[in-house]
Amino acid sequence: MMKKMVKISCVAALALASFQVVSAKPLNEAIKGVDVSGSVAYRYQEQAVKDGPSSAFNGYKAALNVKAPINKYLKVNTRFLVGGGPSGASAAIMGSGQFAKLSNFASTTGGDKNPSATLAQANFEVNVGMVKAIVGKQGLTTPWTVASSKFLNEQDGTGALFFVNTKYATVAAGYFNQTNLIGATVDGVDTSSLITGNNDIYTAAVIVPIGGFAINAWYLDMADVLTTYTAGITGSQNVAGIKLGVDARYTGLTFNKDIYSVEGTYGDPLVGKTNSLAKIVVSAKRGMFGAKLAYAMTGDHGYVALDDDAQTSYKLWNVSANDKDNASLIYVSANADLIAGLNVSVNYDTMDFKVDKVSGFTDSEYYAQLTYKMGKNFNTYLKYGEYDQKAPGLDTKKQNGARLQATYSF
Repeated sequence: MMKKMVKISCVAALALASFQVVSAKPLNEAIKGVDVSGSVAYRYQEQAVKDGPSSAFNGYKAALNVKAPINKYLKVNTRFLVGGGPSGASAAIMGSGQFAKLSNFASTTGGDKNPSATLAQANFEVNVGMVKAIVGKQGLTTPWTVASSKFLNEQDGTGALFFVNTKYATVAAGYFNQTNLIGATVDGVDTSSLITGNNDIYTAAVIVPIGGFAINAWYLDMADVLTTYTAGITGSQNVAGIKLGVDARYTGLTFNKDIYSVEGTYGDPLVGKTNSLAKIVVSAKRGMFGAKLAYAMTGDHGYVALDDDAQTSYKLWNVSANDKDNASLIYVSANADLIAGLNVSVNYDTMDFKVDKVSGFTDSEYYAQLTYKMGKNFNTYLKYGEYDQKAPGLDTKKQNGARLQATYSF
């Protein structure tokens, strides 16, 4: 018994000595160079259909990013999320990391809940000269997806993305063999049998800065499912004391396989037919006043983005041009800075589109928004308005909506 106690004591002493050796490095040295950032967002939203049901929810999303250097060429990146699954005005959304809806006051299954935490990104970043490579689980950095956001849905996948930065342009290329892109409703059809999350994805891009603008062209191929390309220009310039901004883009997308198990909604398969969306957004700011004007249109088929909030789409509060056929969308907005950090805006948009080649469908909305920025790390806004949906032969569906959102970043 004595020998056994002696052995246990020796083992304990050795373990304690080992712990002391490992812990001998000061904490400030152990975390030297580690970059920690993140965000916390809260949203309250309610909607009420005229002479119909109403709903409301509290939503939260939190993110924590940790970047640690391994040596002067290599670092490790991680991103943790506390949020929910995809949600939005359109079903043409894939990914994760949207607001976690903790309660729905119109549902008997509501009540406060604890959303789960997930590891959204875990990758290694290599920087050697003009070349940057990100290898591992990462946000899908493309115009068709949202790689990272404080409050939007996110798309991520496992693969490698390379950037070569030269004096005149940046060239990018990437490959992903697994993503959280799983299904979507396109033209009213569930595509989960085609877009499974295991599709190989190849992408390439060229980005050219010119003055205060950036011209970019991207190509993406989702093996055996779709091919798509997009070209755009974004930037701003000061002209006669007015800051003018431009965001213009054209996107084309073609399915390589028919998304229908039988003949399509239009009497013929969608395979081989081009989905397209063109948009231009012009903004102006002088002193305390600002304005924005936008126009977007789609072709006979309008599915061009893997997320409604991606650059290849155009989405406002409730109205989105993605996956709308023969759509024509107009948006106008005016805003003013009331005091430092406090801005008020009035917004209006309307979109005409077709369903099954039938015209006469219109979505429109008008709303006011009050935005307050309390320093660079915290901002909040309150918006209220009406969203109308008109369909041939039916009464216009009117619903009032309100949203309060607060976002803190560190």
